[in-house]
Amino acid sequence: MLSEAAKQRLKASLIQTLQEAVVQLDEALKNNDWRRIYAIGHSLKGNSGAHFFGLERVRLVGETLEKVSALDPSLDTRWSHLELTPEAAKALTIEARRTLQDVLASL
Repeated sequence: MLSEAAKQRLKASLIQTLQEAVVQLDEALKNNDWRRIYAIGHSLKGNSGAHFFGLERVRLVGETLEKVSALDPSLDTRWSHLELTPEAAKALTIEARRTLQDVLASL
């Protein structure tokens, strides 16, 4: 069992990670950097702080961001078979970003 101080440090770390993810998503989306979006998603999907606090939404955001990587033909991921338009991928990424902001507001 974590002490209250350890929980607070973990929460602060999670908040910082999510804030950085939002900024990085903005930058990656502006540059159509689907490889970077995949990396952000992959990192969020396995975030131990989010898992500790029961934030399933963060894992789902991570999975969504991994899926939009299908737009980059150089990435060979389990999502490569998906046929997404750039518009759909951008919309999914923007919605994922909004979800992260909602999670941040709830912490």
